[in-house]
Amino acid sequence: RQLPKGGRIQPETLRTVLLFGAEGAMRSPQLLQKITVFDDATESVLLTQIFENIVARVLTSERIERSRLDELLRFTFGAVVAKYPDERAIQLIDLVLFQSEFEPLSPWSDEQTRALVEAGVDILARHPHLLTQRTLFKDLIAELGQNLTEAQLPLPQLLPELLRLSLRIAAENSSQLLRIPEGSPQSLLAAAITQALTVLSPTVPTGPSGLTAPWRPRFSQTELVDLLKLVLGQVNQNPAWVKDELISTVLGAIYASFDAIEGENPLPNATVHVLIEAALGAVNQRKQLVIDLGLAGRADDPDAEATGKLVLSYGLEGLFIKLYKEQDGNPAGWTLTQTDVLHAIIPYFLARLSAGSASRETVDDTLERVQSSIDRLNANLAWTVDELIEALATFPTTA
Repeated sequence: RQLPKGGRIQPETLRTVLLFGAEGAMRSPQLLQKITVFDDATESVLLTQIFENIVARVLTSERIERSRLDELLRFTFGAVVAKYPDERAIQLIDLVLFQSEFEPLSPWSDEQTRALVEAGVDILARHPHLLTQRTLFKDLIAELGQNLTEAQLPLPQLLPELLRLSLRIAAENSSQLLRIPEGSPQSLLAAAITQALTVLSPTVPTGPSGLTAPWRPRFSQTELVDLLKLVLGQVNQNPAWVKDELISTVLGAIYASFDAIEGENPLPNATVHVLIEAALGAVNQRKQLVIDLGLAGRADDPDAEATGKLVLSYGLEGLFIKLYKEQDGNPAGWTLTQTDVLHAIIPYFLARLSAGSASRETVDDTLERVQSSIDRLNANLAWTVDELIEALATFPTTA
């Protein structure tokens, strides 16, 4: 076959190609069978298609060093083609090439690349129809890589899990996602992941010169993947979540509310997970929770300079001020900031905001119900968390 225009390979590389090709064909004669090339419906010998994919991609890519061609050939024939000498090899090699493009300057890692291949094998085993939907498979990993690269999120260790998660959702819901009039399913999922990671990725916060940076949670790889499952679950149910940066807006509003909390690691990551899940559910019910109230300053400083504030951030900020800042050292603060109590009341607090009109009045009324529990606890009166839940579960009808 003809090389890409201007493409040349060294004699040593050509010998490597011939050697791997001969050894592969002797070990697995099925590599000489013809397959349909899904992009243009033509037929090609499988072995030829494998070499074309690798060589053409390296010679035309602006991000893969040509010196890596021998490494790619060695790995793909040793770890991919030898184990999967069938049409799966085409998609799996796409993953290997994606790894090289995403981290062009990183040292080659067999372990990292094998993890990507295993993720692809798992998805193809669960959803064999992807073998005839190579474009969906290939474009998804390309979109994801491009988005993560543009967002400058150095999270290579997450790639296998991100791809596994994205491909699983794309495979299970391809018929639904393909009906979307604007945007492909792969670009929607890639955009959703990038929007989420832009907020959730483990960066070190920085504050103004001389001031302590506000607290922000730092998640492990497993915790990040669990949070992404929440986000992609919402996108699967309603693809419009990706429009207008809505995912990053909601997560950003949650993170902005953390400015009202003082102390080192005040919220466990499990509580942040509960908070994000409840907030996504609340906004899914009432999108107006992310409209700008045009309020001034913070909830505890009404005379501060006017800044834009979303209903969601105003509500969460008010809740955290009441529980942490105003009640620091008080009996109510001790009780209401216990992890199990927070996990119980946060979903009801946000559900009540979504049940009423998206307004300052609804938020203030909801915060008053929390204040009633604070007053009872500080006065040493009888109180249970069920009482607060019942007060929050009395949804507004006219607000």
